[in-house]
Amino acid sequence: MGMKKAWILLLAASVMACDDDGGTGSTDNGGDPRFAEPMPPAAGVGVPRTGILPQGNVFMSQVSLVNLDSGFARVPLYRGTHNGQRVWHVLMDASDSAIAAQRGLNFAPRLANADRTCPACVQDVTLTGGAVPGPGVTVAFQGTINFAPQRMLTPGPTGFPPLVAQPGAMGMTGYSDLVRVGNVVYNAPIVATGNGPFDVATHTNTHDRVLRMDTVAGTVDLLFVRAFAGGKDIMYFTFGSSDETAATIERAAFVPVMAGIPFANDDQNPEGSRVALWTFINGKAGASVPVTERQGLNHVIIDGANARDAALSNMIVADSLRNGGDARNVLGTFPTFDDPALRRLYVPIWDVFVTMWRPEFVSSGRNFAQTDGNVIRQLAVFDVLTNPGGRMLNSANFIVNCPPFAFTYTRPTGPVAPRPPGQP
Repeated sequence: MGMKKAWILLLAASVMACDDDGGTGSTDNGGDPRFAEPMPPAAGVGVPRTGILPQGNVFMSQVSLVNLDSGFARVPLYRGTHNGQRVWHVLMDASDSAIAAQRGLNFAPRLANADRTCPACVQDVTLTGGAVPGPGVTVAFQGTINFAPQRMLTPGPTGFPPLVAQPGAMGMTGYSDLVRVGNVVYNAPIVATGNGPFDVATHTNTHDRVLRMDTVAGTVDLLFVRAFAGGKDIMYFTFGSSDETAATIERAAFVPVMAGIPFANDDQNPEGSRVALWTFINGKAGASVPVTERQGLNHVIIDGANARDAALSNMIVADSLRNGGDARNVLGTFPTFDDPALRRLYVPIWDVFVTMWRPEFVSSGRNFAQTDGNVIRQLAVFDVLTNPGGRMLNSANFIVNCPPFAFTYTRPTGPVAPRPPGQP
């Protein structure tokens, strides 16, 4: 079944599910009654910011510049090969704390589990010039990405699901964004192929989020995503997804093998390598809606100039995203949380929960932008939120590779709400 048809069937099923009683549950379901009713974001949250982000807001220390006007962050660019051909990659996360600190990456210990039940989910690579990926070291990849396909997105009648969704990049045989060197797993996505010149306008040999490459200086500027965690504004990169439609909307590569990374609906499992992310279908959208209230897949397609290629030579995309055009997804944990146990749950492999508001909350305008994962879990307990095709909010069982790197205003320190018992 085609991906577009599958999404349409899921949405149709969700309408039938929402029509059965329209209730909002009861308070004997383990939920906290303080979070039974949706509330708008706290004052100041979701407000666009311009200029250059202060470096103190950047916790992934390898990031040397965050330009909020053009929507890019600058990171080191490294050489690699695939079957003797030049490729270019970045480093985002490592499962070893010392290496992560040395390279300025996110520490993600549970990345080490990514190939536990899926050997193909992590590439075994070889290095030339050193024992750790980084400056002066060439990584020989087993697989690569084909950046030649033209990314195509045609909005549907309400934005989502799109009528056409074709990713602009495809992971080939043997490719995963994750690589293993010895006992350490790295998030090391390929972002360009060849020796140049590099197409950073229509992206025929670069990732759809590459806006500028400097192979002499060894830097690449990547279009970032604005989102939320712990009730705060944050930013992350996007590289790959195991779902074609998500890859297209996210301007990511379609890497189907990564669907096998363990485990869906189990983001607290110390043996797994996923953590929850919520994306909304029917949040508020449209030019008449205040920027701080917009959220979701309808919104990013309608308000985010999502059908256009991102390029510094054409600022339409950057301008729309800066003014609240991102989907503004919600991350379940974050590298800056105070609780060490929650920090250690962080991985860049997000288990996507496709989330829908009950119709009565949409019609009454109470489908406010949400900013905290546990608040979303609480609303699901009270039957305010569902997923397409079912009453209970569950994983859609596909992943996106999205490493966060900074916060916009103030550091997320932890969840806003308690986690309801038994919620995935």
